[in-house]
Amino acid sequence: MVIQDFIAELIELIQPLEPKLDSPKFTQAMVSALIKQMQSRRCFLVLDESDSLFETTNLEQHLEYKLFFRRLIEEMNQSCLLLTNRVFPDEFEDLIIAGRSIQYLKIKGLETEPAMQLLFDQGLDDEEKCNELIKIYYGNPLELKTVVTRIHHFFGGSVQKFFENRTTLFSSQFQAMLDKAFGHLLSKIQQQIMIYIAEELTLNSKPVKFTSLLNGLNQKESISLSISDLITALEGLEKQFLIEIIKDSASEESSFTVRIQVAEY
Repeated sequence: MVIQDFIAELIELIQPLEPKLDSPKFTQAMVSALIKQMQSRRCFLVLDESDSLFETTNLEQHLEYKLFFRRLIEEMNQSCLLLTNRVFPDEFEDLIIAGRSIQYLKIKGLETEPAMQLLFDQGLDDEEKCNELIKIYYGNPLELKTVVTRIHHFFGGSVQKFFENRTTLFSSQFQAMLDKAFGHLLSKIQQQIMIYIAEELTLNSKPVKFTSLLNGLNQKESISLSISDLITALEGLEKQFLIEIIKDSASEESSFTVRIQVAEY
């Protein structure tokens, strides 16, 4: 969305302008008008799935959004801003380093007990197999509900039969997220990393160590991948929650794995 249209919608939502008053014409003047509104009263502004605001390929628009959020955070005083993102925006890291008032919460899946109750409420009763489902789908409520619906539809509600014909299922939302990541967001190196880890997990069922990943990619892909390039790519994948890092308590070397659903994809 063009930032001017976005800000105009927020201004109209918080305090519609009187017909005789014209909206400011320039971006920063519009931001100032919005901040003035948010300073004059207590506002709680919620922007759900705000990732898309940062995904513009237009550099000017990208910088304008970055400045927009910086000004909101620094100037709106008594009002609050809540963003829900799948990926924590890089633009906010500088603000955290600068000591700005930002709190960051990573939402995880359900713990075993509430996840089990969810499955029981959905009509499943095999506790052992339900526990396996929870581990496979990381306690994600949407993914659990999706697989339960299909278990009822295709396996007569039997988790046992589902595991006898084991496959990994996706909700349409999770499928779309992976399609978007692999189709647009990931670099070629990041895609190669994901595929390599998934193949190694299929063969060995063990997380891939950093040195093994570096050497394996250079040999298999016939590329010259430096340590710094690999670290940068891995940091990006970790921010998108597409890989998980495991520390070896003995050697302290990092190893990498991916969720079963992502590996299947």
